[in-house]
Amino acid sequence: MSWSTATPPLIPNSFNASDGFVDLLKVDNLTLVDSVRVVSKDSYTQATSAVTAVPITTSAGEITTFTLATATTAHSTFAITGTPISSTSLISVTLEAYSGVPFTNGVPIISVSSVSSGTANITISNYGANSLNGTVKFNYLIF
Repeated sequence: MSWSTATPPLIPNSFNASDGFVDLLKVDNLTLVDSVRVVSKDSYTQATSAVTAVPITTSAGEITTFTLATATTAHSTFAITGTPISSTSLISVTLEAYSGVPFTNGVPIISVSSVSSGTANITISNYGANSLNGTVKFNYLIF
């Protein structure tokens, strides 16, 4: 048995994004990446208070909260609302930035606490020994 060390060429299968998906790469008949969903991203800022709902129009983006003053071991929950959210949506959230000093001004942890048609509740918990004191910027992606 002999092994070939030649690297097969990467041949783009399709770059047609008319259906919102792009097939990326195929090598011979082996699909390396079947498809990636093309989404638009936008930025939103929470107004008025830490519990004010944030209306969204895109299935990916970043949200900056109102200044949080969540006590140690407490939670602050607010809704994101919009048509990209369905009752079967899977929503990923990741902390991008915290304007407070970590530990000195608490430790924010972000999660999705519930999802229904048109609404998802986002919970920011403080796992620090001191109260939160700052804004949280996080990214979201809705599948």
